[in-house]
Amino acid sequence: MFEVKAIPDFDRELKDYLIDLELRISEALRVAEFDVINLAEQNTLPEKLRDGDVFHADGANFDPGSGEGLYFYNGSTFRKL
Repeated sequence: MFEVKAIPDFDRELKDYLIDLELRISEALRVAEFDVINLAEQNTLPEKLRDGDVFHADGANFDPGSGEGLYFYNGSTFRKL
């Protein structure tokens, strides 16, 4: 998740620009619509799995249960999509 952080005080004009940039990036990610999502193929279990993760398993080195493909992690098990 993208989080807007405090920017150290230095050049005021640059600081204002960076604050505005962070806010615009945050808003763009919040309302984003995508026509296509391309997930890189994973050959190992992701280090920090979180409820809701979706990934592309290679099925050889990393097989969560049903071979190569897209999987959804629901917090305890993998479901092939």
